[in-house]
Amino acid sequence: MRFSIGSCRTLIVVGILISAGCGGGDGTKPLANLVPVSGTVSLEGKPLAQGTVAFIPEGPGQSASGKISNGSFTMATTVSAPGVVAGKYKVQIDSKEQPAAGAAAAPPPSGAVAPPKSLIPAKYSDVKTSGLEVDVVKGMPAIKWDLKP
Repeated sequence: MRFSIGSCRTLIVVGILISAGCGGGDGTKPLANLVPVSGTVSLEGKPLAQGTVAFIPEGPGQSASGKISNGSFTMATTVSAPGVVAGKYKVQIDSKEQPAAGAAAAPPPSGAVAPPKSLIPAKYSDVKTSGLEVDVVKGMPAIKWDLKP
């Protein structure tokens, strides 16, 4: 089997990216002792159909995110590292309207594309205004957030 120089470069770049993704938040050690974190998000008692939850560390640390599906989410620090590093986090939640499946949306005459409509109050989409915080510790119960307008 013969490899071209381009193939070798690609393998080197992929190897570097993989090894960089396996380190800790500061790039010096692998992520260990991650705490499983899951929960539910609703708006006035109704589960959010879709969206994302993001944990932003209050100090040095590693952020984490989770996809909301039918009101439930599970946090992950990286794709290969489910769970969250223990510590204090500020939280932001996003939930946007999705285009209907199969609907061919014609672009507006001006050429500008309107951003998707938020399904929750805008304040929750920013860690500075959401008012949501979490202290991640081993053995913590599932999180339950019921957002208000």
